[in-house]
Amino acid sequence: VGVEAVPYERIVAVRLLSRSELGDLEEKRLIAEIMGKYSNIILVAGRGTVSDSIKHITGDISGKRIVLPGVRYETAPPQDKTDIRDTAALISHLQIFTGGKIAPHIIKRLSGLAPATVNEAVLRAVGTESADRLDAKQIDAIVRALQALYDFAKAAPCLMLRDGVPFDFCLSPYL
Repeated sequence: VGVEAVPYERIVAVRLLSRSELGDLEEKRLIAEIMGKYSNIILVAGRGTVSDSIKHITGDISGKRIVLPGVRYETAPPQDKTDIRDTAALISHLQIFTGGKIAPHIIKRLSGLAPATVNEAVLRAVGTESADRLDAKQIDAIVRALQALYDFAKAAPCLMLRDGVPFDFCLSPYL
């Protein structure tokens, strides 16, 4: 009956209608948490309890949350990163850059960013992937490039091919 995504996280929930053992309609959610080795698919009943999951997570495995049948579902902990649309925070993060590769510095602090797209934005803005520091002009250029590549209103998703084989995708085409 619907699909929901947690903004800037890798969590998607598909809302489903099903019949209970008594024939009553009830809504359930099939939640895909796409997080590398912590990925999981969880079926949650209408009352918010886990019906089952691909991976059962006990307290011994994770101190953050338990994912077992009958336990109340809790969303995976957020990454506690800044939203790319928060220009002031983005500028602050770039002002504390102390040298090295620029993209990892950004990825570590901002949510929902693909490393390839951040690399593309940095190269567009400053022409190099590493620097000793960033001046105000470079910071402004990086902010504009990042926000342009992540402008959802102008999104044109595309698949990247290498020798005819898909290897990545992006929100907007790279130059």
